[in-house]
Amino acid sequence: MTYSNDETKSNLEKAVARYQTTLQRLETGDKISSEEVLDVLIARDAINENLHEKTQVSSQILVKIVDLDARLKQETHQIVTGGKLKEWQVFFQATESQWWWFLSEKETLSPQEKYNMIWDGLSIISLTAFVAYMTSLVPRFAVGGLSIFESFGVVGPSSLMALALSSLNGGAGKKVIDNTLQQLGIPKIYHSLATFAVAFLLLMGAIATQLNLPKIADIYYKNGFYYYKKGLWESAEDEFQQALALDSENPKFHIALGSVYEEQGEIDEAKIQYQQALKEGDNISFNYLGYINIVKKDFVTAEVFLRIALENAKDIKTKYRVLKNLGWSLEAQKKYDAAIPTLQQAIALNKEIEKSGDKGFLGSGMAECFLGQSLTKTGEKEKAQEAWKNCDLSAHPESLEEYKWLVEVAGKDINTIVKNNWSSFQKTHQDSSAPSFPVVSPVPSPSGDK
Repeated sequence: MTYSNDETKSNLEKAVARYQTTLQRLETGDKISSEEVLDVLIARDAINENLHEKTQVSSQILVKIVDLDARLKQETHQIVTGGKLKEWQVFFQATESQWWWFLSEKETLSPQEKYNMIWDGLSIISLTAFVAYMTSLVPRFAVGGLSIFESFGVVGPSSLMALALSSLNGGAGKKVIDNTLQQLGIPKIYHSLATFAVAFLLLMGAIATQLNLPKIADIYYKNGFYYYKKGLWESAEDEFQQALALDSENPKFHIALGSVYEEQGEIDEAKIQYQQALKEGDNISFNYLGYINIVKKDFVTAEVFLRIALENAKDIKTKYRVLKNLGWSLEAQKKYDAAIPTLQQAIALNKEIEKSGDKGFLGSGMAECFLGQSLTKTGEKEKAQEAWKNCDLSAHPESLEEYKWLVEVAGKDINTIVKNNWSSFQKTHQDSSAPSFPVVSPVPSPSGDK
C-alpha cells in the first residue's frame, strides 16, 4: 500500500499514541495478561511498519519513539513472564531486527547502552535537520541538471543518511553499517556514537554549504565569465543561471545573464535581468536599460534611463559609455543642440581613457560617429567632415546595433571598421575565438572591473 505524506504522518502518530497507551497499562498493571503484552508488541510492530514507509517524520515523534522503546525494555520482566515470546516469534515471523519480540531477562541496559539510546536520539534529530537542509539545497543546485561531481555531492550524503536512518529503525542498513564499522575496527558498543558522528558531520556539511552559497555562486560566475569571453553563450548562460539560483540577490549575476541574452538577440529577456539588477540596488543598470530601449527604438525612454545612469556613473569608462549612448538617443530624437555637447563630453573622456593606455577599447570612437551625424544634420559641414574622419579612423563598435547604425543611418562602408575592431578585440581578449560583437554593457569581470 502507498501512503501519502499526510496519511503516513497520521498513521504514525496514531501508532505512537497506541504504543504509549498499551505501554502505560503494562507499566501500571499489577497482574499483566498475555493479551496486554501482545497488545504492546503489536503496537510496536505498527510503528515499525509506518517508519519504513515514511517520507519525512518530525524529530519530536522520533525522539518520543526512542523514549518509549527505553521504557519498554525496562518492562522486560513483565513481558517475558506474562507473554509467550517463543510462540509469537514463530506466529508473526519476527526477524531479529524486530527486537521487541526477542526481549530476554538477561538483557539489562549497561551505562554505555543507555548512552547509545541518547546517541540514537541525537542521530535522528541531526538527520531530520539534514533532510530539511537538503530539501532546500538540492533544487538550487539542480538548475540545468546536476553535473557528475554535483550528483556525487548530493547522492553520497543522501545515501549515508538513508543507511543511518535504516540502522536506527532496525532495518537492513544496520547490518551494512555494523559491518563497515567493524571493518574500521570500531567496537560494537561505540556503533551508535559513530552513527551519530556521521549524522552530525552530514548536518554540519549541509549548514556549511548553506552559509557559503554566495562563495559557491561566485565560482559558477567565474566559470560563466570564462565561457562568455570565448563566445560560448549557452555554457555561459547555464553557469550564470546556476550562480543566480544560489545567490539571487547579487545584481552582478543578473547583469551577466542579461548580457548573454543580449548577445543571443533575446532583448526582452535581457531587459528582465537588467530590471532585476536595478531592484537589487545596482544603479548603473540604468545604462543597460537605456541601451536596451535604444535597440527597441524607444529613444525617449532610453534618454530617461541614461540621464539617471549619468548621475550614478563613477568610473571614467562607464561615464563615457553612458554619455555616448545618451548622445546617440538624443541624435535619434533629432535633439541636435543637446546631442552635440553630450557627444563632445564623451569624446573628451574617450581621449583621457586612451591616454591612460587603453587605446582602441571596444566602444571607443563611436561618439565621433554620432557627432558626425548630428553636425551633418545641423549643416556644420567642416566640423562634420572632421568628426566623420575621426569616426572612420577610430570607431570600434561594441555591439551589433552600433554596426547596424553605421550601415543604415550613417551609410558607412564598414569593412575597414570591422577589420580595425576585430584586431582591437583580439588584442583586448587575447583569444581569436572570442565573439565578434561583444555586448555594449560588458559582463563585469570576477575581479570587479567593468
